Amino acid sequence: MNSGDTVGTLFGKIKKWLLDLKEAAFCGVKNALNTTDAGYVLDARAGKTLNDKITANTTAITNNKNSLKQGAYRDVTNALTQTEGGKTVLDAYQGKVLNDKITANTANISANNTKIAENTTSITNAHNNLAALMSYIDYA
Repeated sequence: MNSGDTVGTLFGKIKKWLLDLKEAAFCGVKNALNTTDAGYVLDARAGKTLNDKITANTTAITNNKNSLKQGAYRDVTNALTQTEGGKTVLDAYQGKVLNDKITANTANISANNTKIAENTTSITNAHNNLAALMSYIDYA
């Protein structure tokens, strides 16, 4: 507003100023983070509270990431020759490799048990034949 403005000009400037105002100019102010009431804006103190919570959460997330890197997190290896304990874990592929080896060894053990049973039968038969021969020699 300027000195010498006419009443019409003054009302025009006031009208423009009112039109430039946004909805927040006519809202109440609340200093509460738990309200969902329409027609209110957030007080700056509540904004600081939110910012402090965001900062605390960001710090906690950073600390958790660092903790995971230092403690729970381990490098993944794809080698069965790794001997450094506590630093790495095996890749799932190596679990399959180990399972395949166990399956093959189980099959070999089963085959060897069958051969042992066959050899035991052969030894028993040979022993019986030897006993029969010894008995024949004693009678002769």
